[in-house]
Amino acid sequence: MFRQGNEELPEDLMLSPTTSHLEACQFVVADHTAQLGLRIVQWLEGLASKVLDLDNEVRGSHVGTYLPSSGVWRHTQRALKKGVSKPKTVHHLDFDAPTREHAEQLPDDKKQDESLLEDVWTLLRAGRLEEACDLCRSAGQPWRAATLCPFGGLDLCPSVEALVKNGKNRTLQAIELESGIGHQWRLWKWATYCVSERIAEQDGGKYETAVYAAQCSNLKRILPICTDWESCPFKWGPTPLIFESVWLENRSFKAYFKEWWENGRVHGFYAKVERVKESLKVWKREVFGDLNELKAELVQGIEDLDAKESGECLSRTSRDERSLLKLKLEELDFRE
Repeated sequence: MFRQGNEELPEDLMLSPTTSHLEACQFVVADHTAQLGLRIVQWLEGLASKVLDLDNEVRGSHVGTYLPSSGVWRHTQRALKKGVSKPKTVHHLDFDAPTREHAEQLPDDKKQDESLLEDVWTLLRAGRLEEACDLCRSAGQPWRAATLCPFGGLDLCPSVEALVKNGKNRTLQAIELESGIGHQWRLWKWATYCVSERIAEQDGGKYETAVYAAQCSNLKRILPICTDWESCPFKWGPTPLIFESVWLENRSFKAYFKEWWENGRVHGFYAKVERVKESLKVWKREVFGDLNELKAELVQGIEDLDAKESGECLSRTSRDERSLLKLKLEELDFRE
């Protein structure tokens, strides 16, 4: 099904100066492990794609083909035109309104959005990025299509096929010639990470969270919707040990970890992992406290100041306090 051995990159597609995508392709070509990982991803996407093709043959349609203009918040739009305003309902229809106003569209529109995002996720899982973008556009959300296809819609999969498909495209080269190789790509990943975390914190849709989490490999936000082995083969068996970089700031962490792992009373790899996880839970709470509780306190503090601002003008001290709370919240998100 896939080519065996290392492939050679076409000479006529080489660019000078190079781009981050070209460097990624060269790395995969040269590294056997990376090549194997890419083939596994392509295989899983192929399985999901075949399921969609089968649905199309049996039903005459598949995900997304029955959702024209479903992304337009028509119920909310009609309510706003009538002057009917409900608590915690957005007052504007732009896509930033829910985040900016800390509000939501009406329930019917929210369900439609979640249904749309479920189909987008299904297409992305099958490696059908272009179809997912077309679906967003047909649903009345061209802005969402733009968020899924950065850099002019280039296929950024580190494969020879993607390189050939893109051709000698100069868009990414021009961007990186000015900002430096990979800088804009890292900025994009950081932006999608922040989006996925913000949606999750505001109890947004799980599929919308996963769509953006997939852009930055935010595994914590992808796992909740992975219900079968094709979606997440590593979800078999015990849940994975999620490492938090903040632990390394504690000087005693490595010594404790070594002690937990080398505990002579526990034998077997999985038994050791479970032992370490249990010890980590206790140690983490004692040393750092509950990060979720800390985040909840920070969010509550920000919301209190936002509510105060809606009724009166905030003092400079209060504005500085809110900025500090937001920085602390972002730092906690980044540490996890």
